[in-house]
Amino acid sequence: LLFLSFACSSCQHKQQLVIAWVLAQGDDFITIPGTKRLPYFEENYGSLDVKLTPEDLAAVRSIIKSANVQGQRYN
Repeated sequence: LLFLSFACSSCQHKQQLVIAWVLAQGDDFITIPGTKRLPYFEENYGSLDVKLTPEDLAAVRSIIKSANVQGQRYN
């Protein structure tokens, strides 16, 4: 829930935050978002205009680290 409220205050669409965050991880990261309809493609493409500040990146990282991940794969 915290992530969605952050996304809504920082971007037009929450998926733009996710794509922008992945792109901000470095040149060796790529995103491959799937979409069936042109409006969704346009929303995803809008991620290229999202400029995340160092504070934004730190806030997203904090949210990710606070997630209660479960399962054998992550232990």
